[in-house]
Amino acid sequence: MKKIIALVAAAAFVLSWAGMASAAHEGRANLSTSGYLQFGVGFGENENFQEEGDDNFTADQRLRQYFDYVASENLSATVGYEFNNVWGSGDAHVGADADSQLQLKRAMVEFTWPETEATMTGGIQFIALPSVAMGSNPVLAGDMAGVTLSTPMGETADLTVGWSRGYDNTTNNASPGLDSFFAALPVNMDGMSMAPFAMYTVIGQNTNATALTTAPTDYRSGFVTPNGQLSLGNDNANAYWLGSNFEMTMMDPIGVKASFIYGSLNTDQEVNERAGWYADLSVDYEMEAMTPEFFAFYSSGEDDDAADGSEVMPYVFNDGLTSQGPSMMIGDMTSLGITSTGANLLQSNPVGLWSAGLSLKHIQLMDKLSATLTGAYYQGTSDDAVNNPAIALTEEDSAWDITASSSYQLYEDLSAIVEAGYAKKDMDNNIDDEPATRFAAGFNYSF
Repeated sequence: MKKIIALVAAAAFVLSWAGMASAAHEGRANLSTSGYLQFGVGFGENENFQEEGDDNFTADQRLRQYFDYVASENLSATVGYEFNNVWGSGDAHVGADADSQLQLKRAMVEFTWPETEATMTGGIQFIALPSVAMGSNPVLAGDMAGVTLSTPMGETADLTVGWSRGYDNTTNNASPGLDSFFAALPVNMDGMSMAPFAMYTVIGQNTNATALTTAPTDYRSGFVTPNGQLSLGNDNANAYWLGSNFEMTMMDPIGVKASFIYGSLNTDQEVNERAGWYADLSVDYEMEAMTPEFFAFYSSGEDDDAADGSEVMPYVFNDGLTSQGPSMMIGDMTSLGITSTGANLLQSNPVGLWSAGLSLKHIQLMDKLSATLTGAYYQGTSDDAVNNPAIALTEEDSAWDITASSSYQLYEDLSAIVEAGYAKKDMDNNIDDEPATRFAAGFNYSF
């Protein structure tokens, strides 16, 4: 009898804990994860385009993972991180266990506003103005903190409004920092679409100007003036952008994309003001074995008078996604960009330049093996007397590159990648005109 009582008590104890566990998990979100792990080696030669060039070899890896917590179709949250490691660069244990290599990519909640079709997203997320023909919007596109709200506007249009916080001035109790307010209205019609947008940015007078005026390969050099400086003076600065993209699919298999953007930066000192424009175009023809594509862009450049400010379009932030990939020169648009001994060889954003090129995309060489081959010519649009650190080429300078990338699917989620490129600059001052080469190979596991 005692044994029976003991068994009943034990069963009741287990069932009570199971019930408590069930109650504790009741209402919790379903968890799923996705991302990729990539590693490889890269070799670059003469990447400074100088006669006594430097040769670089690197081996590194990237892990990017997202966790999605889905409570319902109306409520979810996403947390994501990225870990980059150059092999051998660690602080301890012969290259491993390094700190300062972990980055927070996502920390956001997304929900549908009750009794409406409006969706709000708040936190660290990917915020971008509508994309252009060459890739992500050069003015604003990347992981950043902010709030966005999207809602349908009839059957063919959606309205998105948002606010992004680029910098915060809490260290000196001054406000504002770097705040951007934007709106976009994508419209989809039969055979064509467009997405007009507008953005207004306030730059507080106490914002760290050094962070906005960095090297030409940095993604945040969009407020640099011809003298390479930014002095906000005694008042806040402000900037605005107006633009739209266009896409036509009515001529399938021919596709056409284009965009136009105008931007202006206003300060209390004319020498630090900036206004310019950007336009691009791409035309592709989808074939069974490949997709040839012609592309071009033009962006206004500096004149010979630095006293009246800059004629180059300002921008807030772009994560190097503004070129036709693969590309050695502009942006960071190679699959193994993290393993190619460095990012772009010219500059991160397509400002102060014009370019034209041809890309053969999605070349099916054989089963499971595909490739892309891209060649492009670049020339500056600024006067040759200008020395703007954010602009790599003047109107007297030019450059070109040829970049190839191939991918072989070893398994459904595992691919082997090989990339190679050749680039050349033709500078008016006859320096930095030695050819540069680059080679990389690695593996990518997507999950």
